[in-house]
Amino acid sequence: MLSTWVRTVITEAGNHDKVASLVYVAAFAPDAGQATGDLGKDLPVPPGIAKLSVDKAGFASLPPAALAADFAQDVPAKQINAKTTELPASHVPQQSRPADVAKVILEAVAASK
Repeated sequence: MLSTWVRTVITEAGNHDKVASLVYVAAFAPDAGQATGDLGKDLPVPPGIAKLSVDKAGFASLPPAALAADFAQDVPAKQINAKTTELPASHVPQQSRPADVAKVILEAVAASK
């Protein structure tokens, strides 16, 4: 899912004469110059909003139960028995923690041999 800001930028980019069309998937589609936040102001508040958890850095997330019940309720639970690694990073750890990301990749390569 694209962030609100990205959807708005894409809408503006769609006004370029070299862009034939845009495809929005599960997203608001604002008109050029329209604030994305205004699109949902007359709609009921989604149930998951009250369950958002905001960390010290200001990042919001849904707890797993709320994610399953309120955000992706039509997606079956998946268990792939994968090893997971968590890093104290944003959505772009390859930029903020490249050495840590490289280490995880190299460990995965070594484990596959």
